[in-house]
Amino acid sequence: MNNIIMVYQLYNDAMQLTPRHRETFVKSQCNDKKILKQVLALISADQNEFTLSDHIAKEINSFSTQNLVKVGNIVSVYELTQHLGQGGMGTVFKAVRIDGRFEQTVAIKVISSALYPFFNSNKLINEANFMAKLNHPNICSVYDAGITEDGLHYIVMEYLDGQEISNYFKNKGFSLNEKLTSFATLCTSVNYAHQMQVVHGDLKPANIIINQDQQIKVLDFGISQVINNPNTASQEHNSKLLNGISKGFSSPELINGAPASVYSDVYALGQILSVLITQHISSNTAYNKEINAIINKATASLTTERYASVSELKHDINLFLTGHVVTAYQPNNIFRLKKFVYKRHPISVSLAGIFTTILIFLMASLFIQYQNLEMEKQQTDIMLGKFSLVLDLDFDRKSAVELSLANNYASRGENEKSALLYNKIITRFDSLINTNIAFNAGQKLINLLVKSNQLDLNLNLNNHNLLTLKNNIEFIPGTKLPINSAQAFFYYQLINIGYERDNKNINKTFNIHTKLIQDIKSTYWQELTNQQKQTINYSYAIQGEIETLTQLQRSFYFQQQNSSLLSYITKIREAVIEQLFPQKTYLVKQEKLKQFLENKPIFWAGTHENDIEHEGENTALFSKGTIKTKNFNALYKLSGSLITMESGEGSETDEAIYVSSTLALTVPLQNKDLIILTYENLINNKKNQKWSKKELLTGPWYHIYDQAIDQKEVIQPVLMKINFTESFATLNINEKSITVPWELNQQGVLELHFSDNDQATLQIIKQTTDEEIIITMNKTSGLQSLFIKDKKLAQHLLKKWTSLL
Repeated sequence: MNNIIMVYQLYNDAMQLTPRHRETFVKSQCNDKKILKQVLALISADQNEFTLSDHIAKEINSFSTQNLVKVGNIVSVYELTQHLGQGGMGTVFKAVRIDGRFEQTVAIKVISSALYPFFNSNKLINEANFMAKLNHPNICSVYDAGITEDGLHYIVMEYLDGQEISNYFKNKGFSLNEKLTSFATLCTSVNYAHQMQVVHGDLKPANIIINQDQQIKVLDFGISQVINNPNTASQEHNSKLLNGISKGFSSPELINGAPASVYSDVYALGQILSVLITQHISSNTAYNKEINAIINKATASLTTERYASVSELKHDINLFLTGHVVTAYQPNNIFRLKKFVYKRHPISVSLAGIFTTILIFLMASLFIQYQNLEMEKQQTDIMLGKFSLVLDLDFDRKSAVELSLANNYASRGENEKSALLYNKIITRFDSLINTNIAFNAGQKLINLLVKSNQLDLNLNLNNHNLLTLKNNIEFIPGTKLPINSAQAFFYYQLINIGYERDNKNINKTFNIHTKLIQDIKSTYWQELTNQQKQTINYSYAIQGEIETLTQLQRSFYFQQQNSSLLSYITKIREAVIEQLFPQKTYLVKQEKLKQFLENKPIFWAGTHENDIEHEGENTALFSKGTIKTKNFNALYKLSGSLITMESGEGSETDEAIYVSSTLALTVPLQNKDLIILTYENLINNKKNQKWSKKELLTGPWYHIYDQAIDQKEVIQPVLMKINFTESFATLNINEKSITVPWELNQQGVLELHFSDNDQATLQIIKQTTDEEIIITMNKTSGLQSLFIKDKKLAQHLLKKWTSLL
């Protein structure tokens, strides 16, 4: 076994060098002729083939104890009936159920004992339980997992009678489109698993079977996650050794020891696509360049240059199949025209060819007129009108001309004419190939309507054109940034309507507005017109001023105060008293925590700005050891006050520091934020409770919150003491205090006025109450916090939270 590791280590080190230096390097590092020969053979195989030689896999299995399991043996309730194959992970058998409960034929994979040094045995069973919950027609089902009497680990899965995908498509006369259609189906299954928070990590043709019903089945989802036991001393080296078995399909970062990710699965799919279509890419045609561009983007060395998701890769495949230009390829306009003519509309374009000669002469004549009349605005609409008549056969070109005409009307103040044309263009949205024309018209229409005060916050118009565009904005997966500059600027204008015209809720859209502007400046800046850039820069400058005001209104709340000597003396005194006269404790009991979690659907909210990003997915259902959310399912278990959640990408543990019949407070041991769990949706619930003047005056109150006001800042728990009189509130942190006016507004929201400026007013909303704690929200930041009357409870929560940082 040591020889194998040495062989691979030398091989891996050599592959980091340029080809002409590899052999010299290996010879300088190795005196054993046998090992030297093996390493040089591996390097030669890698330089000439897509995949690394199966040599390592065979050698690993030759050292294993797989010969303890043979046909005829009993594993669990199954009898092994046929040896199906052997690979780097282990040996696969066909088996039948023999316990008499029902008939069942399965496949059983016995994991190679040579992998046990890198193996997380507990995680195998957990992973199998989780994988059994994946329900997709193109993913091989997992039924069970366990350990034999001889101590060998096994997985029971669906038996598949079929061929590897590369063998199935080999020499059977399948067309390129047929292969791409099947590949798109493969992408759908992988994307489904990713949505369930599971990555494969070892995608290759051997793990993709096409059965007798011509149905794709992907094997071994999640199994690679049990390799690389974090308790082993050389995890990175182990990762390199195991990933090397499928080197031709493993991404560079996976080979170098990084964990599997969506990007590594995208890379493997790109390599698989390359293998499937090799025979079709024999000549250097432009269409082949598109396929090559897809493969090159999927298999880029840097993750940032790959498709961000499998759905994006599938989208490009579908664009190619439907005759559209793929996003990975940037062709010239002639190529785009050819695809339009020969791939998407061959019949209609052929019919239109009858009129080509007439159109050429007429277009040439009109173009000359355009050159002569360019500076004469009063006659430009006549010329463009003629263009519009000529181009009536093509909605895209007709709309482009009408957009120019409408812009010309708008520049001369003829707003009714321009608005009519903008609306006309947008109504053709479903007929346009280049929908950016409609979004550009929408941008101009918003400008007109805002100037004429005909547009309210809800986009209520005489027609639904802007709402149609709003509903058709496409976003880059996992972000709030639209997929191109036209859609991004239109979306910016929509948000701007609420941001600039709704003064009461100006802070509600502040974060979204700022993030979108930053994303546009970093992603689409070069594509914007000078006027659009000026608009963006103006908004950015305005937001800087508002941010300054926001900092002012939080100045006392969110500014670290220096502790005085007196505060240290006070803490020492309180600690001594606590030891001599122990008070009420607030220990979390496991049974009460379980009862709270499994009683009703749970909503959660965070006290740090990082959690605002996940506000839309804040619902979970805890039941019988499983968690169901909007995006993924997971397993969980309780151990005292600890909640451990196990998903396809690893585990996460929260410590509960308080639980009552209606709410719980937990601190994730990874992120250290304070999380509030309730039966009420604190984020979306608009029926907030009202403060009463009487309850505020019966203080003092103790306010626990996070001083950090930026995602990049470290979490800073703080306890503020607040005393209310009839007109003033005294706020005290670490013996420093400030007195400010306060009042309750018409909605019953507590307002603390830090200056005469209305925008320097802190509004604290009362959201929900349990026996001892009031959950509140800062209206400016949208972050939750706690109001508590019991000083001991407040001190306990702050101490417990701080101790976990």
